[in-house]
Amino acid sequence: MSFGRPPASASTTPPPAPTGWADDLVNLLGDAHRWVGHWRQRGHHRLPAFKLDDLHRRYDRLVNRALNLHPPRTGKQTPARNLALRLRERKDEFLRFATDFTVAFSNNTAEQAIRMIKTKTKVSGGFRTLTGAQTFLAQRGYISTVRKNGLPAMPALRNALTGKPWMPAAPTLT
Repeated sequence: MSFGRPPASASTTPPPAPTGWADDLVNLLGDAHRWVGHWRQRGHHRLPAFKLDDLHRRYDRLVNRALNLHPPRTGKQTPARNLALRLRERKDEFLRFATDFTVAFSNNTAEQAIRMIKTKTKVSGGFRTLTGAQTFLAQRGYISTVRKNGLPAMPALRNALTGKPWMPAAPTLT
C-alpha cells in the first residue's frame, strides 16, 4: 500500500489555475505606495493627477478582470468574487492613502497597538480591575506616542516618573 500520490487512474479535481489578477493588484498597490513615498518627499500631500489617473485606471482594469474571471453565480459567491466586488465598491477607501498622505498605507500600527492588549489578556487572563486596565492602557498609549514621535521610550518614561513628562506639540490651526 502506498501513501504517496493517488494512482493515475484515480479521479481527482485539479486546483483552479491561478489567474494572476491578485498578484498584479498587490504589485500595483506596492507601486502606488512607492509613488506616495516619492511625492511625499517632494512636499506633496497627495499624488499628482496624472499618477492618480494611472492608478485608478490600472486598479479598475484589474478589478474588472477579476470580476470577469469570477462571474456571478446563483447562491453563495466565491471568495474571489466577493473580494473583487468589495474592491470595486470600496475603491476610494482602498486608495485613500494616495489622495491623502496622512492616511497610512496599511493598518499595521493599529494592529500592533491591539496586539499588546491581546497578549496581555492571553498571558494573565485579563485585568482584575477597570482601574488596572486603564492604567495599563494609559502607559501603553504614552509609550506608543513617544515612539511615534521618534523618541526613546525609557528616558521618556523616566522623565514622566520624575515629574517631567514629554508632551507632543500642540497642533497648529491653519
